[in-house]
Amino acid sequence: MGATEISSHLPTRHKKNKRKRQSSVDSSSVRDYFKKPAANAPAPCDQYTTDLEQAIQLSLTESTGREQSTSSVDANNQQLCPVCDRCFDGSSPDQFTRHVNHCLDTPQPPAESSSSTWKSFLSSIPDSISRIVKGPSTTPEEESSDDVSSELLSDFISAPVEPVIPKTSPPVTERQETNGTTTIASGKKEVPFYKWVQDTTYTVDAFSYGAIAGCDGYFLSHFHADHYTRLRKSWTHGTIYCSQITANLVRQQLRVEEQYLCVLAMDQEHTMSDTVSVTLIDANHCPGAVLFLFKVTLPGGRVAHHLHTGDFRANPRMCLHPSMKGISINTLYLDTTYLHGGYTFPSQEKAIEAAWQVTEQVMNEPLGALEAWLQRATPKVLIVVGTYSVGKEKVFYHIAKRLRSKIYVNGRKKRIIACLENKELEDLLTDDPREAQVHALPIMHLKKQNLENYLKQLKPTFTSIVAFRPTGWSFRGGQKTLEDHPLSEITAMQPQQVVIKPQRESSRNIRIYGVPYSEHSSFRELAAFISSIKIGRIVPTVNMSRPSSQERMYRILERWQREKGETNEIVPFVAEDHW
Repeated sequence: MGATEISSHLPTRHKKNKRKRQSSVDSSSVRDYFKKPAANAPAPCDQYTTDLEQAIQLSLTESTGREQSTSSVDANNQQLCPVCDRCFDGSSPDQFTRHVNHCLDTPQPPAESSSSTWKSFLSSIPDSISRIVKGPSTTPEEESSDDVSSELLSDFISAPVEPVIPKTSPPVTERQETNGTTTIASGKKEVPFYKWVQDTTYTVDAFSYGAIAGCDGYFLSHFHADHYTRLRKSWTHGTIYCSQITANLVRQQLRVEEQYLCVLAMDQEHTMSDTVSVTLIDANHCPGAVLFLFKVTLPGGRVAHHLHTGDFRANPRMCLHPSMKGISINTLYLDTTYLHGGYTFPSQEKAIEAAWQVTEQVMNEPLGALEAWLQRATPKVLIVVGTYSVGKEKVFYHIAKRLRSKIYVNGRKKRIIACLENKELEDLLTDDPREAQVHALPIMHLKKQNLENYLKQLKPTFTSIVAFRPTGWSFRGGQKTLEDHPLSEITAMQPQQVVIKPQRESSRNIRIYGVPYSEHSSFRELAAFISSIKIGRIVPTVNMSRPSSQERMYRILERWQREKGETNEIVPFVAEDHW
């Protein structure tokens, strides 16, 4: 199929000022960059530093049990968030897990007063829980703001701190070093080299830097807030290139003007300029998430390919894609969220099946004689699945299909699902919470106290709740020492059996399960993906703000590249959906 010409979409005011981008960082400097120490590394953080965090502690009572989830630990044995590198030493595993789950999906809003953050916090609670805290609402939900900052606990999570590699370093007298991030005296951050696509004038997921000098197009891999940070309705800096679903969400949720959105069809080559084209490949992450495969014609006629994964869950289908066959990837910009030997969690399919087996088991549990007499009716179990604003839809969709149940979501989530172009999912939705045996609620609200209040609102229709928290951070069983194993051993590993048990805060009527379901690649899947394609160099895009993390990732990736040699056959797989 010929390439589709899309450059004509650019508004005139964006085409007339074609500035040449500063020279990109040379491939050989990547290793030197990893070894560069961060200036003024941030001191260990205190446990609770904002009013909202204290509010969360007061309103969401800590459970008596503690999840014993595996944590992200750096070389100094500090427990760090893999997205923003916030220190969680001294915090409970539950606090750490809640932070990480939502750091992946939370924007950084303007500073708010304590009263407005309380309003933001309460507005994010599902209606039936919110009424317990603040009484019946006097404002119809449809009139409430769709602004993302009112939807999420945005003050709870700090924005990701990214290292900056200046393409040209200004004189020392004009530079300031703050918390490991280089800023020019004007206060505006420079764009890290890994936000630029090599050999082009395009950036990926670099909206937090505002108008970027020399950038001819801003690519958005998917609609998660750590990737569109500071993208808002006032955006005027240039054209945003993305998938149809992502454009739907940006238009509806952020209210970005239509003239700045350019939808690129999936699986087609699109001409961006005389020398650059791009193909979008499904990223197996959240709805609308894509890989960007850039094809660049260099001086002299040589062709280079650069693949940016955004966030992705690697699978064999990506390597078998027609656009990937027979090519070498000069630069791979890799989602390294779980580049850690401790995260060898199972496939999505096995995780969903494990959740279904628990559902089936609970549904078939016999009642005791006294319990049956007291209830005098067959009890009905409510299945609650934690979800992000965008993400985890596969879990509650598959459970609802097997139960032949409708799905209840709140108004905000329903409007988001309407953007996903998934008619089968939309047809299962209902506005009546008592009509649906499957409810999808914000994952951070799946706490025992919240669910008890939620159940009170739904009795006698439902008599108990089984809640699932689907996240890779709930996985237990991996070992960091796996990082030292040969690549062939890692890729040959068989996924572990999935056994999920109620978490300690569970009771007879409220059972909460962590499900090792992730929308990011596991350690083993990253190894299989890298083994299956020919790659010149790999640039990590996550966990880049600490030198110790950079060094560890570089050591793993360099060894994998060396061990796989020149042969790049696809690692054997069970199905195209997963290794």
